[in-house]
Amino acid sequence: EASMRSKSDMFEWAFTMLKNTALQLSMANGENGEGKEIDLSEEMRPYLDELEAIKSAFRSREAKVGEMEQQLETLKWSVVEAKKKKSFWTLVSSATTILAAVVSFAYAARVR
Repeated sequence: EASMRSKSDMFEWAFTMLKNTALQLSMANGENGEGKEIDLSEEMRPYLDELEAIKSAFRSREAKVGEMEQQLETLKWSVVEAKKKKSFWTLVSSATTILAAVVSFAYAARVR
């Protein structure tokens, strides 16, 4: 949430810079910038729409990153569980092999 707030602040700052730049350009051309506020907003509407689209894309990206982080945690947990099961079956197979060897040795010793 902090990163989203930071990005939102960044977009607000970018919008303010864009607005100020347009105002300075209109003043440099000899126009009075105060009366042009509404006109500047209309001229900047495509840029504002683009900034909103960028904000939306960042929000979507953040949501996807959060989802991927959850999937990564699930995958890590699955790997740990698989290792535990593998370890268990390795232990069982080793114990079975040792038991078979002991039984074979006992049988061979008894037969002789």
